[in-house]
Amino acid sequence: MPYPSSSVAHPFVIGTSTWFVSMVALLIPTCVILVPKGNTKNNAQGDFDTTQQDFDQATADLASKKNALNEANQRINDLTCAITGYPTFNAQVFALNDRLKNASVTKTPLDFLASELFLNFVPDNSQTGENVVARTYQEPYQDWVTRRTYVCNSYQCPSNVNCCYVTLSRFETFYRTKYYNEITKTTENYHNIVMGSGLQLVPLNCGYYSRAFSFLSPINVITRETSPIRGGDMRAGSVYIQIERNYGSRVPTSYVLDSSMINTPISVSDSSTQVMAANSLVMQLLQVLATAVVAFNGASSNYPALQDSFKMKIPGLESSVATANMAFFNQQQLLADKQTVLNNAGSDFTVALSLWLPLFFLIPPFLGIVACMVAMKLSNDSDEDKSCCPV
Repeated sequence: MPYPSSSVAHPFVIGTSTWFVSMVALLIPTCVILVPKGNTKNNAQGDFDTTQQDFDQATADLASKKNALNEANQRINDLTCAITGYPTFNAQVFALNDRLKNASVTKTPLDFLASELFLNFVPDNSQTGENVVARTYQEPYQDWVTRRTYVCNSYQCPSNVNCCYVTLSRFETFYRTKYYNEITKTTENYHNIVMGSGLQLVPLNCGYYSRAFSFLSPINVITRETSPIRGGDMRAGSVYIQIERNYGSRVPTSYVLDSSMINTPISVSDSSTQVMAANSLVMQLLQVLATAVVAFNGASSNYPALQDSFKMKIPGLESSVATANMAFFNQQQLLADKQTVLNNAGSDFTVALSLWLPLFFLIPPFLGIVACMVAMKLSNDSDEDKSCCPV
């Protein structure tokens, strides 16, 4: 009498099913544990970044307040220096102004510049320089060329062949390298050139409230330059370029008053005689000096009141620095706390990740393999029982 047959699932199917079911079963606690810890880490990072921005702002604010306080104290000290020293500086400016005004009346412009400002006109002169540069160009030419060409057409080949070699002759264009010299002649004309050491008063170095006055050494500048005039022919071997430059002098003048530097460069006329140019230069120099005298004389009267105003600002600035300093230390402590929270959150997330990810990827395969082996064992035992029983 036969036993009823029992259907047993394939061991591979059982192992795969066990693997899948266990993976799904572990996925839920893995997500439940890792996702909140990941969110906690992200939130901690966001809080830390916000606190870092606040800390940077507090640092910048503290630096700004300290700079304002330091500047106020520095200005008070500089004003003390200026109040003490400006009478001496102004005295030498006034003395220079009086001396130059008197000398301009009794001396000719050329003598005045030489004796009072140590500036001298030099004789006019011209200099011509030549520069030769070797250059090349490509010259086209034509030559008769004979070429043997393989063609396939009916009118060039014999009637009994489709393709053949034919000889063709024609003119073709070629290029050869030719050499020529590019000769540049530059003429430099120096007219009404002034040379000398200039004049500089002893400056008053008081930081924000310094003073200085100077007629500096003249410099030569280009007053006019012609467009290049080209001549010659490169095919003849030479190309000529003619350039003419006119040079004149410029006397840099400047004076420093408080935190400002006023530069007034004076150009020496190069289109007149030396006497006329000297007269114009003297007038302009005296005008610059007169302007500086007025500026120096008018800027001194408000120094005491200005110093008092800075002294009155000091208590408020010190209070601002103290407040900013307290805010800085509070933000520094808060940033350290946020850093600790971020480190702990990151550590918790890393520990959970290192624990649950191996479990998630190792346990389901292990259970699947065990289930497959058990199913194979049961299947083999069932086959042995059937082979022992009579049909």
